[in-house]
Amino acid sequence: MKRLLFTNIALQLSFSSVLFAQARIVKEIPPSEDKKNLQSNINKIPSKNTPTVTEKKATPPTDLDTLILAKLPKVLIDRRPSSLLRNLGKIDQDKKEEGNTKQPKSPADLAIESLAENIIKSNWSGVADFFSSQFKKTDNANKAYLSLLDTLALPPRIRSTRTIPSSSPVPGKVSPPRNMAYAEKHLLSPTDILYLGDACPIDLDEKTTIPKLGRLLKTALSRGHFPDTFVSLLEKGTKKIGGSADSKKRITAARLLLSAGLATEAGKFLPGIDESDDPDELDIIANYHLALHSKEPKEGHLVSAWKATQLVLANPKTVQKSKESALERAVDLAPKIEEEKGAQWLSASFTGDAKLGREVLSTIGALTSSGRSEPSSSARLRRLTLQKTATESLLNISEINHNEWSEILNILALNWLSEASYSYQRDKSKTSSPRMRWDQYGNMYYENPKVTSVATPSNVPGPIASGELLKVRPNENWIRLIDTDLQPQFSTLYAQLFLKVNEPEEAFPYIQKISTDYPETGKRLAEEFLRVWADNNDPNANRNRTYRYGYMYGYNQRANSIPLTRSKQERSLTELAKWVSKLQSLPIDEINQDKLAEAFTKIHSRAEVYKMTAITKVFGSFEKMSPKTVAALANTMRVNLATVWRDPKTQQDAKTKRKDDEILAEVITGYEDVDKILENSIKANPDNWRLHLRRACLALDKINFQQEAEKSSTYTIDRKNSYEMFSKATELYISASSENVEEETTEAFEHWFYAALGASDLGALRETQVPAPRQIDKIKTALSELPDKSAERHLARFANALAARISSVKPELKQRYLRHGLSIAGDHDKASEAKKLFNYYNDLTNEIQLVARIDGSSTVGHESPFGVFVDIRHTKEIERESGGFSKYLTNQNNSSYAYNYGRPTQNYREKFEDITRSALSEHFDVMSVTFHDSKVTSRGAGQEGWRITPYAYVLLKSRTPEVDKIPSMQIDLDFLDTGGYVILPIATAQIPIDSKPKMGDPRPAENLKIVQILDEREADKGLLKVEVKASSNGLVPNLNQLLKPSFDHFTRTDESGGEISIARLDAESKSGSPITERNWTLTFAKTEKGKSESALSFSFPEQVTETQEMLFQRYDDADLVATSQTLQLEQRYVKKNSKWIGLALLFVLIAGAITLKLKRKRLANSESNEKIAAFNVPNEITPFSVLRLLRKIHAEKGFSEDIQSQLDESIASVERQYFDRENEQTLSLKDIAEEWVNRAV
Repeated sequence: MKRLLFTNIALQLSFSSVLFAQARIVKEIPPSEDKKNLQSNINKIPSKNTPTVTEKKATPPTDLDTLILAKLPKVLIDRRPSSLLRNLGKIDQDKKEEGNTKQPKSPADLAIESLAENIIKSNWSGVADFFSSQFKKTDNANKAYLSLLDTLALPPRIRSTRTIPSSSPVPGKVSPPRNMAYAEKHLLSPTDILYLGDACPIDLDEKTTIPKLGRLLKTALSRGHFPDTFVSLLEKGTKKIGGSADSKKRITAARLLLSAGLATEAGKFLPGIDESDDPDELDIIANYHLALHSKEPKEGHLVSAWKATQLVLANPKTVQKSKESALERAVDLAPKIEEEKGAQWLSASFTGDAKLGREVLSTIGALTSSGRSEPSSSARLRRLTLQKTATESLLNISEINHNEWSEILNILALNWLSEASYSYQRDKSKTSSPRMRWDQYGNMYYENPKVTSVATPSNVPGPIASGELLKVRPNENWIRLIDTDLQPQFSTLYAQLFLKVNEPEEAFPYIQKISTDYPETGKRLAEEFLRVWADNNDPNANRNRTYRYGYMYGYNQRANSIPLTRSKQERSLTELAKWVSKLQSLPIDEINQDKLAEAFTKIHSRAEVYKMTAITKVFGSFEKMSPKTVAALANTMRVNLATVWRDPKTQQDAKTKRKDDEILAEVITGYEDVDKILENSIKANPDNWRLHLRRACLALDKINFQQEAEKSSTYTIDRKNSYEMFSKATELYISASSENVEEETTEAFEHWFYAALGASDLGALRETQVPAPRQIDKIKTALSELPDKSAERHLARFANALAARISSVKPELKQRYLRHGLSIAGDHDKASEAKKLFNYYNDLTNEIQLVARIDGSSTVGHESPFGVFVDIRHTKEIERESGGFSKYLTNQNNSSYAYNYGRPTQNYREKFEDITRSALSEHFDVMSVTFHDSKVTSRGAGQEGWRITPYAYVLLKSRTPEVDKIPSMQIDLDFLDTGGYVILPIATAQIPIDSKPKMGDPRPAENLKIVQILDEREADKGLLKVEVKASSNGLVPNLNQLLKPSFDHFTRTDESGGEISIARLDAESKSGSPITERNWTLTFAKTEKGKSESALSFSFPEQVTETQEMLFQRYDDADLVATSQTLQLEQRYVKKNSKWIGLALLFVLIAGAITLKLKRKRLANSESNEKIAAFNVPNEITPFSVLRLLRKIHAEKGFSEDIQSQLDESIASVERQYFDRENEQTLSLKDIAEEWVNRAV
């Protein structure tokens, strides 16, 4: 009773800290009778803080065992090397802690803290005492022990080290380490683990305790401990493990060593197979030999494991669980050991009373079924393999009645079916076995179908690879014995899995079987077969697969691609024709013709236009083909003609080496062939609207292609004719329309609408194509001609498609597309989304304007430059919502960190400049386009709610006096929308100008600064130069508008430079004026008056206009020094007489030439003798040695032109003979060498 009183008081003090654990215990662990009695006694004791009255609410039950079990997984045990070292260094730590004030702790907390301290200090006897004396129930003690082993197997939980006052009782937060894989782990030696094993409160269990200890031992040995030392400790023995006397303890030691991966060492503690009759000992002996075999494969290990297993099965003392394990192992070993021994055992188990055989099948089947939730796919596959091995052994015995086994075989087959259905949905493998692949560098690797690229949660079963499942599938003899209603499902799943792993030929027999009774399923599988087969034979697919885990170094350029040979393509077409014939012979509905055309397209080279012979080989005669097939095929061909076939990159990738004119001819031929196909099919089916629609689309594509290649004068007429073809196709559709809603389509109306915009497909529309408004009206009329309900449905489909297909339209054409589409759909409810988008685009264009204004007067002349300011005028709301317009002042592609918020990055400045030059270059010289800095900010526009962002300054000069206006300049602004983004072109208004005068009015200029620099460095030539540098805010005027020359001793003879250079735009000025510079070089010569004077002065040109600053400078050597406007010259400006200098130089040259000629003549004789010796017939006559000789003669001998050409021909003939495989000419290398050596010497 005293003990109960003490326990109650302690628990009340710590009640707030364990309330959650108590509540959880109440929910999860029902109290035993002992706990109920204990709690009733505790409840009788009155609380200190409450009056002695009857309590309305009962106190939650408490139990010390339960509290310890709840707290133990959260205990902070830290045996990391770093922590152990810190603790060893704190000698006086215990003395310091004695003075600290501590809060009272519960018995559970005290016990757990004592356990943690004993573990950290390696006091293993104290650890053993904890488990032997702290718990009332041994089962609870064992649970706590296993929890401790789990804790020690993981990196320790870390307590945060934040600084708190010494008096504060708040502990740091305990949390797991951030990186578990590389975290510092507990330090336990093998000896520690033996002591830890002895601390177990019960005998060491082979299924739970020993594997956990083995895991700790494996970690300890990996730190560097020598295994032999540990084995020596085991041979001496401990309380519960090892030794030499107790066989049970020796078996425990063997189990521990096997769990730690020390199979060889485990044999020292095991008896021989013939020395034991204990099933448990025999079981571990069998596992020991299997472990040895996995480490070093030998037939003897398997034989020993088989013998031990058979003894376990024959032993009457074997419990059911051990027998099941032995049966599973026996079936696994049967095909691996001597063929006769394993096969005889399995056969014998199914004969006679077949009791063992039934046990084998039922045991393996039960393990397979119960293990379906196991996360490891390899373990589940192993059981399915055992199941197949045992079942096929049964089915191979012809003397027994297999029907008696049908019930068991039915359940076993369902095991496979369940796994197969799961893998068909979840497995990502695409091959049945490892296949060779190449990475982008040409390196070879094997793709393993067992490796899945999709991560699976640890608690979710991983799918078994489909190819592996097919290897263990029930065979035909097995399937015949299962329920009849299950058999079609197996055939279907076999076909699906074979198609999944890209083995269509293996799937076809099962498709045939299922099609007889289930044609709908057969049709679906047949179409899937067609897709998979076409994918496997697709020459356009990139066969390279990059291995995600590594690659071999080296670049194999030949592996990039191999040109598709004509014979290979013909073989593929022939094979496709064979499979199409087989599929059409199946008792199923007609295969989807689009899928058939798609398969034909896939196996055909993308770089080759379809040939008529190839089409007829697969599809037969066009007249006999169904119109639907012809229309599908023609549409595929038309799309390819409009896209890949005309793309030079496609030809380059396929290595066809076709030139542009050859590509053009191929595409034109393709258009003609498709047109001929449609024409023949229309003759046989004149009222088929699909054929007429395909032909109309084809005609428009062809004339657009020809117009792009070369402008045609008949383009407008041809385009109009194609519209009539669209109209006829639509009329045929309307006349053939029925009340069957499923057959209704707006395809004819939509293609006609796209054609009215410029192309027969949305993706082919171009900004340069001009819409045809009259055709838009005709489409609207045609829709209204349908019957009332049908017209409403068609209009609803058309209206709904406007917004649904907006993402297929090029961003710059979306506004045009919606404008014309809504003119047909009107206010239909289904067009509401399209209308919202269109209104959004209109709002954007209404709130943004591109404004252009001339810098100065509109009288610009035709020989003087002038500038045009370009600004973006916008509302403040659109500036705020769009984030401003600064990005249009950048070239994003030139920046490594540019981001465009869901849109492709653009070089906006370059794009605007290109558009501007294109628009203005016909009538103007576009001298420069200068942009403001991207950090420029907007300013008020003089109207409430509107602002202006300065953008650019365009410097122009009119080409002729007749130019009277500046055309519109355009900027493309992009904004996000529901279909991606839209590009809205915003343009300036045209500006009238006067270019008739030669020179225009002066341009505004402020802060004009002029610097004049005198240069006398060419005085010896009689020249004096003045550099004039002028800068201003605004365009610097012409020189005659700045300076007036003074004619004193010098006159101006030349003037150069004067080009306007815009340094930047001044965003701080009111008008955003350009800061410009102009530099001139003026050349002066001395006048007649100046020639008579020895001392000369010079006056700089005088200014004509008012300037902010005028500076005069001169060169002093390489330096500039200030001077006055009029100055004395330092040089004499008299030309030197160069007559005698020239004669002296001429004499020196003549003398040198004579000396050089004599020297060369002497050297010529000696060199000729050396060359004669150098040109010898090689001792070893080979193509390489002869070529080396001929090239040496070619380089060193100066033959005449005709002999030199003969030598070139000899070199070329040798190269053709020996390095060109197609050349069959024969040459005598020795004769050639001797001939040219004789000529050379």
